[in-house]
Amino acid sequence: AQGISAYTSIPYVEALYKKVEVGRSFDIQDSNTRKEFIKNKLGLIKSLVKGKVIGVVDEAIFTGMTLKQVCQLLIEAEAKEIHLLIPTPECRNKCTFNMQPSRSFLSENYSKGALKEYFNVEDVIFQNFETFENIMEESGFNYLCCFENE
Repeated sequence: AQGISAYTSIPYVEALYKKVEVGRSFDIQDSNTRKEFIKNKLGLIKSLVKGKVIGVVDEAIFTGMTLKQVCQLLIEAEAKEIHLLIPTPECRNKCTFNMQPSRSFLSENYSKGALKEYFNVEDVIFQNFETFENIMEESGFNYLCCFENE
């Protein structure tokens, strides 16, 4: 998010915060329990988003639960527009390194185009696979298994 802000000269603001440090929701398998956990964990400084065009940056969309809750908070705070900016391609495959939960991916139930409606936002923009692959190669990381191109 800070890199995008610096590149575009669009102000970077941390409007979301953790209300309490209670651990990660990632490991909670039951979706209703996880949803409540996330709702209780996250807070939003409403005055920073009301009437503004907001870009939310998250590293990837796996199940979409956290982003769904974040979008709901922003909608309730009367953000003018919400754009989701994902610096990885769409996550299509289970991780061979077991870094993702055993829950199903959002992409299993929603096409890339339907994500906009699912999150109730203006845009969901993913990194192009070829660009991501080049970045990974240049950085020395070879972590593409989750994002393999179709």
